[in-house]
Amino acid sequence: MTAPGSPNPVTVETFRELPTFEGLTDTQLEAIVGLAHLEEIDVGAPVLSQGGPANDMRVVISGKCRLIVGLAGNRTQHLMTLTRGEVIGWSALLDQATWLASATALKPMTVLVLDGRKLRALCDSDHDIGYRLMRNLFADVAGRLQDTRLQLLDMYSHA
Repeated sequence: MTAPGSPNPVTVETFRELPTFEGLTDTQLEAIVGLAHLEEIDVGAPVLSQGGPANDMRVVISGKCRLIVGLAGNRTQHLMTLTRGEVIGWSALLDQATWLASATALKPMTVLVLDGRKLRALCDSDHDIGYRLMRNLFADVAGRLQDTRLQLLDMYSHA
């Protein structure tokens, strides 16, 4: 695991092919590089846990995880599988948020971890970065909402 305080292998190049950061200039990406580090996650290990504090936003660099939500009676529901370029934990961009779901690694993963508090502060101080980042994330959230809608329609059409 590469952690905060160790030499940071994260560069502007790390962000270039990630949809969340599309449209940002190299100068804007340089401002974000300092907020990030890479983390390695083993198969079966938790990526985040529902109800826990949403302190960091994560983006899958490699590997795969499943996103699940806890239900009443200790049941869980698989929501989706996330792979390269997809965001895990966009809730970190909200003040005092908690994780709305849990994620577990299905394959060994490398994730880009961004400090949520610092990223929010950067978005507040540089509105161009904030606008582009929020616009890109909104597209992701809207896509997930559509996927959920289709899952519900499929589930209830068989009832």
